Amino acid sequence: MNCPEMETIAGYAEDALDLEDALPVATHLKLCPVCSSDAEDMRGFVRQHVAQVLASMPGYISPFVGREETLEELGKMLAAGENQSFELCAPPGIGKTRLTLETAVERSYLVPDGVWYVPLSEGDSTSPAGDIARAIDLPLQAKISPIKQLREFFSDKRALLVVDDLESNMPAVELLSELQSHSPELISIMTSRESSRDSDRRILTLDPLRTVPSQNRIELLRESESVRMFLGHVRRFQPNFGQEDEDIFTAAALCRKAGGVPLAIELAAARGREMSPSEILSRIDSSAVTSPEHSLRNMMAWSVQLLTPEQKQILINCSVFVEGFSGEQTENIGGTLNTAAALESLTEKALILRGNASGAVRYQMLRPIREFVRQQRGHEELELQRKHSLYFMNFANVRTEQVTGPRQVEAIRELSTDLPNLRAGMEWAEQHREYEITSTYGIALHRFMVLQGLWQECEDRLRQTESAFRFSNDVRGVERAQIALARTLMFKGEYEEADSLLSTISEHVHSEDMQLLAEVRQGLGNSAQLRGLYPEAERHIEEALKYFELAADRFGVADSKHNLGWLAWMQGDYPSAEQLLNESLILQRERGDRYRLGTTLACLGNIAYEQNRLEEARLFFSDSLQLRQELNDVRGIASAMNNMGMVWMKLGDFTRADYCYERAISRLENIGDRRTLGQTIDQYGELALAKNDIEQARALFVRSKDLLLSVENRHGAATALTHLSIVEERQDNLAEAIALQKQSLQVLQETHSTSDIVHSLYRLGTLFARNGETEQAITILSAVYAHLRTLNLPDAESCADELKKIGAALESSADASNTISLDEIVTSVLL
Repeated sequence: MNCPEMETIAGYAEDALDLEDALPVATHLKLCPVCSSDAEDMRGFVRQHVAQVLASMPGYISPFVGREETLEELGKMLAAGENQSFELCAPPGIGKTRLTLETAVERSYLVPDGVWYVPLSEGDSTSPAGDIARAIDLPLQAKISPIKQLREFFSDKRALLVVDDLESNMPAVELLSELQSHSPELISIMTSRESSRDSDRRILTLDPLRTVPSQNRIELLRESESVRMFLGHVRRFQPNFGQEDEDIFTAAALCRKAGGVPLAIELAAARGREMSPSEILSRIDSSAVTSPEHSLRNMMAWSVQLLTPEQKQILINCSVFVEGFSGEQTENIGGTLNTAAALESLTEKALILRGNASGAVRYQMLRPIREFVRQQRGHEELELQRKHSLYFMNFANVRTEQVTGPRQVEAIRELSTDLPNLRAGMEWAEQHREYEITSTYGIALHRFMVLQGLWQECEDRLRQTESAFRFSNDVRGVERAQIALARTLMFKGEYEEADSLLSTISEHVHSEDMQLLAEVRQGLGNSAQLRGLYPEAERHIEEALKYFELAADRFGVADSKHNLGWLAWMQGDYPSAEQLLNESLILQRERGDRYRLGTTLACLGNIAYEQNRLEEARLFFSDSLQLRQELNDVRGIASAMNNMGMVWMKLGDFTRADYCYERAISRLENIGDRRTLGQTIDQYGELALAKNDIEQARALFVRSKDLLLSVENRHGAATALTHLSIVEERQDNLAEAIALQKQSLQVLQETHSTSDIVHSLYRLGTLFARNGETEQAITILSAVYAHLRTLNLPDAESCADELKKIGAALESSADASNTISLDEIVTSVLL
């Protein structure tokens, strides 16, 4: 590109730069004649060639051998686009997963928007949408079906999903069909033991690696897939093996004994560390091979039989885990055995795999081996499962306490990593009627699941929790579960049931149980707050604050003060808002809750912004962005970038503002967050208006209004309608501007937000004045002037000026308006 800034711009194209570094690059791209034409091409190039890096797919140390024809066939089908969907069917241990991943990495350039590996949850056929959402890092939103959010994510993407262990998971089959019917360029490759018999899917069967009869020429034996694989593995321990013809005949005999099954071959070769291949061959079961499954089972039985009693016990202990586990977890499940040495030995014998998760060693047992070992547990089965369930119950309890503290990032990551084990632990407890364990899981997991957007699963598990408490006759436990359930239902937008639960608890809770009273009031306040019913919300949360103070719950006090500060801001009471938010901030810093800190800092930034303290606002927003990035909170990052865009726009730096808004909108579209997206698009419309691009502004405000109405965000929708009114006023379409402002006022009327209603009336009065409807303007502006003075809002003086301009007798008009309530003036205007 002949540009000295090329390396930095490449980082920008990958979205790999921090905001402060990216902003000058964005400006450079707008101004540099060399880069302006080539930047988008470079961005596409970078996306193509880092697709396999973005995929977060599992890696393999062992070489990939053979399968050249199948690999080529899959590659050609992907390139030709003959079919959107392929299913690779084979018995366990044949190498389905490895082949699909090799294909995905090798042909990733064909799918520039990404490659994702999706291991379906073991034993859980109800959550394929959640599995896919986690794989693509998509936080699921409330009130919108997961399938709809996934459809939106993939709608315009040329992407590839590698879905592992499909089995007979019909919900997953149906979900993939649904996604691909709405996403013409989405490709899927699935693995399964048996075909799902979907007529719209191309089915490929995978056979064992080819072996050749013992009497064949040595050249043919050397070139056979199975022998090449065996040699590749065994030479890690015996580098010179295979130089002699006799070695090749031994290797071929072993591969035939393994039935050409890659996992069986690898298990045999792993013993090359301690014995020669000829000794391995002599010690393997001499019975005839009848099928690939028979070969693999024989080889697993032989490999386990050679273990010491201690190693075998550790292997049995490991089989209780789902998907992955750490050495420390194995020790906690299995007692005082020499776990570290045993795990190292089992890894060398290919019975478990060693990987890495967030910088820590983590082990995994392939499903065929796990299923075989589980059959060996016998009388240990029940006790081992109980230990697993109890361990992860305590694991969840400890980390849930940390989810709102200084270890917040680590706790969320650890809970995410072990979510399959946590699910399995709770499900075992429920199946075995261990009510205390079941209920403890539900209470412990709900806060994490809410933060992760697992709304439906959280609701389902809390209903199980409530039932478990009822079976235990634990009345207080039932109430705790119901409060948590109400909170989850609110996030889903199901306010009526949430309020009903909380109201029922409120009627029966003991008058001295301050903590429970506080949580109920806080819940009712949150419900009203989310619906824009600000006076009602304020009343409930003020009561919650009083009860939290009596219960000496400092962090409950912090949450209540944050909510009250937010409500004061929404109603234009800036001094009270800042005082409450700063008091909350002190307690939050003591707690170390990055999520809440980021939210409070953003609120303070907005208050500073609205009072034109722009540098102060920028610092608040920058600190909020940093906290969101530490949490990898996609929604929070987008919201913070939107806020930064507002500041740059106000400072007149439209290029930086444009960059911030585009990045925020892109992230929000990916995660399907309609509420925040609608607000951000509205801000982007203001930027278009500032640049005098009237048509773009109109289109953005219409889209914002529609999005915000769809999620019942009345305040945001009213703002978008006001902005549409401003667009029409700019075009001298005063009748349309008045009509739109009336619509805005009507929406605001449902929120009962006094300051917002007053400001909407103020604008309506000025429009009437400009349109020559002086009498109507005087009536409205006089009422507005009185309320602005009563509320001590800063626009009272400018309203007085407007009244003077149209010849109103200010004092008499203001005095007369005191007899007219705000509801009366709104009703008269809308009629």
